Amino acid sequence: MDKLVAIDCLTKVFTLGSLLSRIRITAVDNVSFTIEPAEIFALAGESGCGKTTTARMILGFEEPTSGAIIYKGKVGQKNERVWFTEGVQAIFQDPFKTFNPLRTVDSYFFETLKNYKLAATEADAIRRIDEKLHAVGLSYEEFAGRYPSEFSGGQLQRATEGDPHVTAGLIGFEAQRIHDLACCGHFLAAAFAARLNSRTLVSDSASTMSATERHEPAVP
Repeated sequence: MDKLVAIDCLTKVFTLGSLLSRIRITAVDNVSFTIEPAEIFALAGESGCGKTTTARMILGFEEPTSGAIIYKGKVGQKNERVWFTEGVQAIFQDPFKTFNPLRTVDSYFFETLKNYKLAATEADAIRRIDEKLHAVGLSYEEFAGRYPSEFSGGQLQRATEGDPHVTAGLIGFEAQRIHDLACCGHFLAAAFAARLNSRTLVSDSASTMSATERHEPAVP
C-alpha cells in the first residue's frame, strides 16, 4: 500500500540570541516515520521532546532545517504548505481558540464548502455538512446558527474532525487532555468509518500511546 505521508530525517534547529552570542537549540533531531492511509498513528513522548514542532512542520507552520516531508509521493518544497490544499485538518489542544467567538460554527463549514467548490446549492452543502458531522457523532441541527460558547470543548474538537473538506487526515494536538473518553473514542473510531482518512495523535501521555498503539488499515 502506498504511503500517505513519509517523514525522512526531519530536523529543526532554533537559533536564539544576537550575531555575537548565539545559542542553537535542536528541537527535532533526525526524525523519520511513515503513515499509511486509514492508519491511526500516535506520536508520544515526554514534554519538550519535539512532538509539537514535528507536527507544526508537517502542517507548514514551521520550516524544517533539514529533511523531507513527502505527501502522496510529493516532496514539500520550502514555503509550500502542501497539506492545506490536500484535505488535512489540525485539531488544536484548546478548541475555543480555534473558533472566532463572534461567528457561528456552521459558518465555517459553509465557507469551506464555498472556497473549495464542494457544493452547488445550500441544500447540498447542508447534506454534506450533516454527513461529515454524523461520522463523529454529531449533526447539522446541533450546530446550525449556534456560537462556540454554546458547546463543550469536546464537541468543538469533534466538529473540527467533521470539517467537510477533510479527505486525507487529521492531526490532533494533545487530544486526550481536552477530550473526554467518549470524544477520544470518536477521534479514533472515525478513521475506520472513513477508510481513506488517517489520524495522527500528538501526545506526551504513555496511556494514549498504549490505547492507540499502531492500527493498521483495514483492507476490504
